[in-house]
Amino acid sequence: MGDPLFGMSYDTTKVRFEEAPALVSQLCSELRGLKLWLYAAQRTADAQFYIVSGLVLVRPDGQGPTDAEPDGGDAVEIRGTKCHLSTLDWLLSEKVNPSPTAPKTSKQVVEALLSDALARYVRAFGGKQNFVRALSDSRVSPADLPPILRNQLQAFEKSDVGAER
Repeated sequence: MGDPLFGMSYDTTKVRFEEAPALVSQLCSELRGLKLWLYAAQRTADAQFYIVSGLVLVRPDGQGPTDAEPDGGDAVEIRGTKCHLSTLDWLLSEKVNPSPTAPKTSKQVVEALLSDALARYVRAFGGKQNFVRALSDSRVSPADLPPILRNQLQAFEKSDVGAER
């Protein structure tokens, strides 16, 4: 499986993210029926925001077996009973997505989502040291990350958050 934020591949028998809330599949028709994992969550007074990813079935042109591949992830906003989706590229770009169906976020919401994501990665990988090692082993270059994600990662690496005691 590939994670949606860093592009790392990981073994799902060893690295475990929790399933996305059922509400996401119920309210987001584009995601209905997909097995989704939760990479980040943030609640505000009037909305819930998530970063989710799952597997999509890929059918080859012509003959051949159908295969499941990671979908690249989605940014989800649940406001009341409405679902708003966008790609993670838009979410992390710090620009306003002009689509009327895109999540309406602030820099503070995105930073809170990323902070939550890093805590979830620590749990999923079995500790901060394991996560940082997997990130390093994957050869993900911080320079290639969107600035908002790179800044959050750098602050996280310097902090005691998730450090083994």
